[in-house]
Amino acid sequence: MDSVKGFGNELLLPAGPLREGAEALDRIDRLVVVSKSLKHDVAQKVARIMSKRLKLSTRVCYTEPEYVYNIKTGQRLMDGVPVTAMCAIGQPQQFYDFLTNYQVIKTISFDDHHQYAPIDIVDIVGTIVTTEKDAVKLARFDRDNIYALRLKTTIDVERLFANDD
Repeated sequence: MDSVKGFGNELLLPAGPLREGAEALDRIDRLVVVSKSLKHDVAQKVARIMSKRLKLSTRVCYTEPEYVYNIKTGQRLMDGVPVTAMCAIGQPQQFYDFLTNYQVIKTISFDDHHQYAPIDIVDIVGTIVTTEKDAVKLARFDRDNIYALRLKTTIDVERLFANDD
């Protein structure tokens, strides 16, 4: 469950974010609340509420930025560098919010699953930072200024599966 979006509009794909309807909650014995933020207090509160409501083990999965690296060389990008942030994901603002260590001079958002063409980056001068998902698509271009944000995901699996709730 997303800590901010929750169950969205409660509709199944493609009309909404769910892969299964609300009846799936009757079959679960664990719930993971995903926090894609620099602050996790909302996710922790949602986890406490859902744990009480559903009477089952609920934990938070923390997703945070780890570092930015060059997709060709692997070299890490130093903090404070001016960058153009570019992505083609469903929730681009979450990605942009993770780039607080850099001077984001411009953001470019494409539709989710966009198929990049050379024209998309031809006018970008300087450092491009994108998601690892998008980096795979951009790696075929002959550019040495494309970097990707590596995310770190943390969840206490032992506590998730412990019978302490």
